[in-house]
Amino acid sequence: MHTLTFTLVSLLALYIVSRSKPFALLKVIGRVFSEWFTLPTRIEHTIALRCEQRRLEPFKSCPGCGRTQIRESDSICRHCKLEVSLGRGDSDHD
Repeated sequence: MHTLTFTLVSLLALYIVSRSKPFALLKVIGRVFSEWFTLPTRIEHTIALRCEQRRLEPFKSCPGCGRTQIRESDSICRHCKLEVSLGRGDSDHD
């Protein structure tokens, strides 16, 4: 179905380009294509900002075991997360 849709859209675009000003239409088609196949700039910027903030966060001790250093925004370390997901009450790891 996607191939048929792509073919129809391509044929329609080629027909319109042949009947109108090609550069103006190509600009519109390029804008539509970039909006469909890329993230919007605002979301992209938000993701990059959050990654940078997370990279600069200070460390703290894991409240589960107290031995592992984790980021401030994390709740427990990966070893304690594994223990919790396995259903073990004791999250102490060696």
